[in-house]
Amino acid sequence: MVMFLIIFFILLLVVAIAYYFYLRNGYVKKNKQLNGFMKFYYNVVQAIKEPYKVLLKEKHRLSVFLWFLFTIFAAQIGTIVNLIKHVIFTEPTSANQDWWVLVQESLYMDSHSGSFYTFSIVLTASVLSPLFIKFVENGVHFKKLKVLTIVLSIFTLFFGGIFYSFSTIDNRDYSSLVNAQFSIDKWQLAFFIIAIVIALYSYGLSRMDLDAESYPDLDDFKYPEKERERVNQMAQTEAEHSEEEEEGVQV
Repeated sequence: MVMFLIIFFILLLVVAIAYYFYLRNGYVKKNKQLNGFMKFYYNVVQAIKEPYKVLLKEKHRLSVFLWFLFTIFAAQIGTIVNLIKHVIFTEPTSANQDWWVLVQESLYMDSHSGSFYTFSIVLTASVLSPLFIKFVENGVHFKKLKVLTIVLSIFTLFFGGIFYSFSTIDNRDYSSLVNAQFSIDKWQLAFFIIAIVIALYSYGLSRMDLDAESYPDLDDFKYPEKERERVNQMAQTEAEHSEEEEEGVQV
């Protein structure tokens, strides 16, 4: 049943991506207006895709690397130290001397004590502060996307706290792992991945704030009428320039 759902989801994702590119190449590039469901669908995919896409731009790569290094990697220092200690400096009471089993033991004990739940909660909580600060300041760009991100973050925090509270917390005792069967804590892994996805999305939104004029379809900031016309004109000029470059490459 689970495998069927995974296959169905993958097929649905492939169809959705194909349909999005069909709309983009068949309509938008020919300056046709999208209406109804097609416009809604196109804007939803744009809203999901652009905050991640902006992270790959050359001008943001260094800042993204530093953010990932200190926000994601550095937050796992405790887990990394435990891995080094247990795998390289193997304890005499360890269940097995095989390095892969030792890795599983260390990760299992971190998981068993709820370390990854804690990471997910802290990372998601760190997303909320800059988002709320934006609402205090004047001129909030991408307000709807930020509100949705805040709502998703709060729910992740809420359920992450519940799962962490009900998780079993034991002492780090490797001697009890003799002949133990290791298994992945699927819920903890799910919250771990969701927290990183939300954090990346939030950071992408913060990068988009620096160049909000390039996303007129997503930005719901109320520009003065003349400023809105200028922004739309810039976006149209940029789109035409991109089309000319693509046609030149094809030739």
